[in-house]
Amino acid sequence: MSQIVIMNGSAGVGKTTLSRALAQDYTSSIVIHGDDLKNFIINHPKSMEKRLTYKNAAILAQSYIQSGFEIVIVDFVFEHPEQITHFKSFITDDIPVHVFTLWAELPIAILREHSRTGREALGMQVTHSHQAITKHIDQLGHKIDTSHKSIADIIHEIKSTIYAQ
Repeated sequence: MSQIVIMNGSAGVGKTTLSRALAQDYTSSIVIHGDDLKNFIINHPKSMEKRLTYKNAAILAQSYIQSGFEIVIVDFVFEHPEQITHFKSFITDDIPVHVFTLWAELPIAILREHSRTGREALGMQVTHSHQAITKHIDQLGHKIDTSHKSIADIIHEIKSTIYAQ
């Protein structure tokens, strides 16, 4: 059965690494990176729809499912439960959407984010996002603490949760 998996969390918790590792376990898979969708916008009108990137990610995910992909993984930051509800409201087909919020201790997330190359450092944005997600963690799907777990263990937990539902 085709499905959509949301990999949520602040920078430095392992969203991209885990999204790619999970995608490798399927015959037909795609990872949609929310940052890539945001980077499409060069200049936006003041009247631009709020949460447009969440809407577009959902429409794109559904399109890939309709085209025959087994799994679509959305690697994005959803700080508030309303953002997930907004995303899901654009999934018009009966496609399961599994939400995993990856979490790590703040010093670990900051260290991981600082060790990245090829992009501008996010600075305090990591702390602010981490705090917002922590505030709503119980309403943001299945929480997985990535602080001290291996990629294989986390992927096993994700797949076990998906197939138990």
